[in-house]
Amino acid sequence: MTYAIAGTMDINLATDPIAQTADGKGVYLKDIWPSTQEVAELVEQTVTREAFQTIYADVFKGDEKWQGIGITEAETNNWPPASTYIQNPPYF
Repeated sequence: MTYAIAGTMDINLATDPIAQTADGKGVYLKDIWPSTQEVAELVEQTVTREAFQTIYADVFKGDEKWQGIGITEAETNNWPPASTYIQNPPYF
């Protein structure tokens, strides 16, 4: 995103300005990047035990598409011969 703001990939983000203010002053990445304190405060407010319990309560259940995948008890998948997803190279 910062390269898009700068409008070029030919820039040193640590030392070069990525934009200019209306009065011509350079704007550096350090000016728009959140501080460690700001990140810590946001994590403290949003990353909670309740969020993990809600989001991951049924993580192994999957959605309807995942549940609709047919499985067998075989140790390997029975790939259809016409599948182009994974094939042995012809030289084997």
